[in-house]
Amino acid sequence: MDNTGRRLSQTERILLHIFQFEYDPRSYTSPHTLCQDGISETLGILKNNVSRGISKLKKDGSIEEKLVRVKGFDRRRNIYLLTDKGKETCVKLLDEISKNEIWYTDEGTVITVTLKEAVDRLKGVYKDVDTFHVEEWMRNRDVLDIQEFTPYYTMVKDEQKLFQRLIGAPLIETIYGREDELSDILQRLSEHNPPIIVISGIAGIGKSTLAAKVMEELRENRSIFWHSFHPWGSLKELRDEINSFYKMSARKNLKKEGLYGIFAELLDSIREPVFFLDNCEKVPGDLREIFGVLLELKKRGARSGAVLMSREKFSFYDVRDVIDGRVMEIELGLLGEEDVKNMLASTGKEDEYVYRKTKGHPLYVEIYQRYKGDTATMGDFIEHEIYSKLTHDEKGLMKRLSVLWDTADKDIVLEPGDNDILAELASAHLVEVTVDGKIGVHALLKDHIYENLPLSEKKELHAVMGKRMAKVRHDTDLEILYHYELGDCWKEALAALKHLKPMLASLHKDDRTKLMELFPVELLSEKYMGVYHESLGDIHLQAREWSRALENYEMARKRLGRTPEMMEKIGDAQKNLRRWKDTVESHNEAVRRYGDKGDEKGELREVLALGTVYRNMGDISRAERVYKKAEELIRRHGLKNALGALYNNLGMLYIHKNDFRNAEKYFKDALKSGGEYGIVQGNLADLYSKMGEHEKEIEILSEIVDYYRGKGLWGETSDTYLRLGKKLAAGGYVEKARTSFERGLKVEMERGRRILPFGRKEMGPTEMEIRNELADVIGGTDWDTCLEHRRIVMEQLTLKGDTLGVSKTRLRYVFDLHDSGRMKLALKELDELESSLNEQGETRGLIASGLERARIYMDMGRYHDVQKLLKDIILRAGKAGDEEGERLARELLDSGFPLSRV
Repeated sequence: MDNTGRRLSQTERILLHIFQFEYDPRSYTSPHTLCQDGISETLGILKNNVSRGISKLKKDGSIEEKLVRVKGFDRRRNIYLLTDKGKETCVKLLDEISKNEIWYTDEGTVITVTLKEAVDRLKGVYKDVDTFHVEEWMRNRDVLDIQEFTPYYTMVKDEQKLFQRLIGAPLIETIYGREDELSDILQRLSEHNPPIIVISGIAGIGKSTLAAKVMEELRENRSIFWHSFHPWGSLKELRDEINSFYKMSARKNLKKEGLYGIFAELLDSIREPVFFLDNCEKVPGDLREIFGVLLELKKRGARSGAVLMSREKFSFYDVRDVIDGRVMEIELGLLGEEDVKNMLASTGKEDEYVYRKTKGHPLYVEIYQRYKGDTATMGDFIEHEIYSKLTHDEKGLMKRLSVLWDTADKDIVLEPGDNDILAELASAHLVEVTVDGKIGVHALLKDHIYENLPLSEKKELHAVMGKRMAKVRHDTDLEILYHYELGDCWKEALAALKHLKPMLASLHKDDRTKLMELFPVELLSEKYMGVYHESLGDIHLQAREWSRALENYEMARKRLGRTPEMMEKIGDAQKNLRRWKDTVESHNEAVRRYGDKGDEKGELREVLALGTVYRNMGDISRAERVYKKAEELIRRHGLKNALGALYNNLGMLYIHKNDFRNAEKYFKDALKSGGEYGIVQGNLADLYSKMGEHEKEIEILSEIVDYYRGKGLWGETSDTYLRLGKKLAAGGYVEKARTSFERGLKVEMERGRRILPFGRKEMGPTEMEIRNELADVIGGTDWDTCLEHRRIVMEQLTLKGDTLGVSKTRLRYVFDLHDSGRMKLALKELDELESSLNEQGETRGLIASGLERARIYMDMGRYHDVQKLLKDIILRAGKAGDEEGERLARELLDSGFPLSRV
């Protein structure tokens, strides 16, 4: 900043700071930027200096104070607001400093401009920027760099901007009898580090209504995210919703993938949001970790709020979390008699009768306002006093809504002329309309109507809803399959299954089993039963569940016969299980049957597959004979296009024979003969690796990446980026390796979006390996990102039930924590790791973790503990026959210095 220009005093800065914010007296809380702590934090002025400045401004009549609730504080505090005199002073000050001259740079060119001219330029990017923002930024800087200005500007404006994502949030008019709960929740959410609010209770008791009222109270001063879970939701679906919320403030997409990283990144962008999560009892298996993530963020001091609604009790927290204030439990009960009177807005004797009749259940009281009668039970009340009095068309709409899992788009549920019916039912509180315009029926009414439908009518309604949903959503929703299954539409269900295989493969196996068990298998003929099991086999194969895939293929084979296609699939499943003898028999049979069928290409494909099996078994002589047979087939049938595939296989065969020069010759012949470029080049890269010609290997891998990327082959592209990155890292090209891994990760994530637009697939092995390799190369330069990658991999391995994989990755995570100087966290992780390893009986893992604990103790100066621990490890390693572990422990004990990790 030019020192000859107008400089602001601390008091003037305080005045202009207050000028940036408005306080709405109707709001429940004020932004903390208007109290002394907020002013001190934002301007970087000591709090006692802020206090002196405020005293001066109060004396000259520029500001006034007001006692209100402030976001982030338990008790009410004073905030400071401008008087008319103060506003006039601010306008004059801004006019004066706007004439100051500064240096300004954008894309490297430095020019001299006035502060006003700089603001005008910046408004092309930041519409709300003003002179005070820029003046504050330039106080201790010589040049205004537009790129460096961005984080500061974002931080300042986030105090003033609110964002809302309210998909599925109910619309409410009023609420009765929950004043204490409402007040308690609002008070706790206004705290500096608010607890997770858990609202539980039976259906219809008012959980969502209470939460929606809280939301309405907060909307004017807090950012809000509302999400309703359903049984087959996915991480992809939730991530997309959060991403939409995130983009409201950041104008870019989330970078993180794991749930912890997603929420942490969101909290960096949106200040103190409140998350409302409804129907938490319906959270699918692979999303249940979300509650643990929210609790972990709370333990680390996150200032966000969370309100969870569920019919069932949660298990993600314990009584200590409640005692320590991290969780607040609210179990809603029935309303009192006075509350019922208030709902009925009367004081007659009938109120006492209604209270006895409804037991104070708010939904029953609400619907009793319109429907009255004298019945024995609430079920009778719903049936005789409500449902029976609906018109035929109203009943039809209620029935259609009762078979749906959740709220639905109107064009799926409504029939011509239903808009007036919908309006009538909504006004009577029998049908709910959400903020985003979807419709549903309350759980109690839904359950009653659905349970009392005749079986034949249920099936008919499910069939109708399945077909309507398929028409609107184009076979991209698992609820379509659910309706077809319960509607006994087995042909349509089988057809839908073809489109939904990838999504079913991506589900947690427990949720997939629940859905597939609904399939009307008893209605299927033997032929269609075979098609069903073949589809199940394909799903399990995609989910890498080889045993279950083989089991279903065998069941399909019994019904569809030993077709060559079926034997080929069986052989593929057996190969992944490394059941070599069975694999050979299956592929041999496929060869014969393709030959009998006259399918020359199928026969050749299976002959080559058989050769690959023999080669993997190490039976080189048989592999040679099979490849000779393949060559005869090619020449006999004139399949010249297949020569490339044959030569590629022969090249692999010669690698096994350690005849590298002939292998190279065959790979090059394969390329000339039209062999698949990427596969052949990949094998050629492997060859050069074995030959020690690493520069050639890197060059070829770089070419393959470009080839696959140009073809849009995402899986192959990410696999090659992984290989290239490993090779570059091994050669010491760390930055190039990092670039390769990061590009591979980007492709792998894009691959998930392109292949599975309707559901995020569980992270594949390639992505997990890329993340681990990337963590290795960036450790030491970017520890936070390194640790984030490790956490994501652990999350995914936990979902897959790979306890050993989790333990191995967790140990690497501990190494990273240790190397980054976070000793206490490393020891805490080791405690949990060793507890898990003890349960698994993993002695070698315990020895490895013990060695790492010894290194940490050594760096902490706890030498007595080191000595005691290493002696214990030497004894255990000796008993377990772990010579390497024993050697490392002895060397560490003798040397007194950390050794390389194994």
